[in-house]
Amino acid sequence: MLNKIDIGGSTPPTLNEVWVVIVGKQRFELSGEQVAILKKADTAGQRGIIWFDKFAINLFNIECLYLDRKIPRNAISAGTMQGNPISDEQREKNRKKISEIKDKLKGSLSVKNKPNLTP
Repeated sequence: MLNKIDIGGSTPPTLNEVWVVIVGKQRFELSGEQVAILKKADTAGQRGIIWFDKFAINLFNIECLYLDRKIPRNAISAGTMQGNPISDEQREKNRKKISEIKDKLKGSLSVKNKPNLTP
């Protein structure tokens, strides 16, 4: 049974929600939009399978549904630069530049009052 449900138009949230659905021993991570589809189908009294792009969930078998985390919509994830993946070459250039800056700063810092650590 294929269910197509219109979730309606609304203003997009500024956070991406990651929801977890437990069905049997399977754990599925869903977006806020996918959860809205499940909610609309459930409240409309529909039963059966809800199909998504790469998987399907049987409404009757859902054991648990909870909000796992919220992520800012324009967040930059680790390993990216301005939202774009960093190549290995660029990463190595960045490391060399940081190392040069550290060495330069170490040379400019001097200890004026060196503590006497002899007993």
